[in-house]
Amino acid sequence: MAVDPATGAGDALLVERAQAGDVDAFRVLFERYHRRIYGLVLGIVKSTADAEDVTQDAFVRAYRALGSLQQGHAFVPWLYRIATNLARNHLRDRRAGLWESLDEGVTWDDETLEKQFADPAPSPADVVESREVSAVVRAAIDELPPIHREVILLHHLHEMPVEEIAQMLGCASGTVKSRLARAREALKRKLRGYVLAQG
Repeated sequence: MAVDPATGAGDALLVERAQAGDVDAFRVLFERYHRRIYGLVLGIVKSTADAEDVTQDAFVRAYRALGSLQQGHAFVPWLYRIATNLARNHLRDRRAGLWESLDEGVTWDDETLEKQFADPAPSPADVVESREVSAVVRAAIDELPPIHREVILLHHLHEMPVEEIAQMLGCASGTVKSRLARAREALKRKLRGYVLAQG
């Protein structure tokens, strides 16, 4: 359970307070999880402006629906489920041509991904190589089907356990494991050419 350093309050207590009308308690939850939710949504919608909108909408909806979160149910998987569903709906609407063209350029949060590959004290050559690898990995992830991209981002970037992802997506753990395996295999195929070219 995450504990707020300022108040010492964990998620369950903050949710309970927010359900009782304490706006400040929800603000702490927002500040605690905003960046993670934004990163998740950005990985799905691939547009910073859209990710900001969907993230804000996810927190607004979570606040309005907080009364439906039953005691004993974890806040984070519930919030991730709201954000993921909104991001999926956004993609579906965008594909239908309601919001914008699919020709939009891909944008990623470089800071988040670079942390995954960064050395503590990289040389300039290492920095260039790390950025190149990061860009290649981002491009490969972007090419995955949405259901595979989702589980890769949740499991590897957001470090969510398979069981939490299954709960969040409303499917069996085996389904998540299968999607992860397929996504990893697809990434291996996509990245094999890059590795061979670097030879």
